[in-house]
Amino acid sequence: MRTVVAFDFDGTLTRGDSFWRFLFYCGGIVKVLIAGFSNFFQNLLAIVFPHKYADSAKEKLVKRILGSRSYSEVDALARSFAGTLIKKRSQHATIERLRWHQLNGHEIIVVSASPAIYIEPACKLLGIDTVLATNLEIGKDGYLTGRFEGKNCRGPEKANRVKEYLNGETVFLWAYGNSANDNELLYLANIGIRVDRQNVSVPPKISSVLV
Repeated sequence: MRTVVAFDFDGTLTRGDSFWRFLFYCGGIVKVLIAGFSNFFQNLLAIVFPHKYADSAKEKLVKRILGSRSYSEVDALARSFAGTLIKKRSQHATIERLRWHQLNGHEIIVVSASPAIYIEPACKLLGIDTVLATNLEIGKDGYLTGRFEGKNCRGPEKANRVKEYLNGETVFLWAYGNSANDNELLYLANIGIRVDRQNVSVPPKISSVLV
């Protein structure tokens, strides 16, 4: 049976959130703070009621910071940011578990609510080719529109993306996450692990069930 391992990114493979760091990297502290405070009440609602307001609040931030900027410019920033992120913010215990799965020949995917524009190059540095993440819409003129292409890949959408990726095939699925936003993904898996609640640096002793 095919073994697939799905990792969340922020807080799982890395320490803390990367989305705000990326916005600061691209727009600078002053511009991001102004954008955040200009939408203060919606951002507050997004924290209190994330299932209802988080997606629209996040998209508005993206539009304020990245909208109308050329894709090539932001892509270059994203690649530079990805290198810094992996070098300075890697979650070493989870990276050890990732390497264990890779050594065992398991198929690795990353499922993230953060923008694919920097998650993809960051994952390349970790030897991961498949990324299911939030995509930024690119206009016909080659400039970012500030909108998402498709849904924000958080909560239930993470599980939906993995189901779509597997296309109905029966696999042995592992999943790793660190928050309630990963619950649906963890519930989907044969083995779902909260990395903030288990010591993932120790290789599991269940190799007999794997192929």
